[in-house]
Amino acid sequence: MAVSLESPRGSIEQSEVPVETESLLPLLELVDSPSSVPPKKPWLLLAVLICAMIAIVDMGIFLANPPQTRIFEANLCLGYYRETDPSAIPTDGIIPEKLCKGDVVQQRLASIFGWQDMFDAMPGIFLAVPYGTLADKVGRKWVFIASLVGMLLSFAWALMICE
Repeated sequence: MAVSLESPRGSIEQSEVPVETESLLPLLELVDSPSSVPPKKPWLLLAVLICAMIAIVDMGIFLANPPQTRIFEANLCLGYYRETDPSAIPTDGIIPEKLCKGDVVQQRLASIFGWQDMFDAMPGIFLAVPYGTLADKVGRKWVFIASLVGMLLSFAWALMICE
């Protein structure tokens, strides 16, 4: 005859052991598991957009160079003929372009473009590291927008000076 032990807390051994239905640790998904969705490439879209933006800006600058050169040339020519031969200036004040092809005017124009190229290169030389640091802090998009605004203001400044 089996003797049952009575305890205030119940039996130490139970005839039915409960089966665990849930695991204590969640299942971990494999990080390198292949997925059916191909990975997106947002950098490709970004690269294409940046190339398109550079092409558009460069095209605008390229198309603006001949009129800007003519404005510089007309201003230099007008100043030259005011000093040397005021009778060559028509009454409307617009100098014919053929008069502006002289050596003195063209040398001054070449000198201005040489200085302009030097001053255009200086921000890139001196501000490359500060712009990179700023781009890391505030984001590349804002620095890119600021550089486009700077280019626009530079062009507007040159046209304002020529007027």
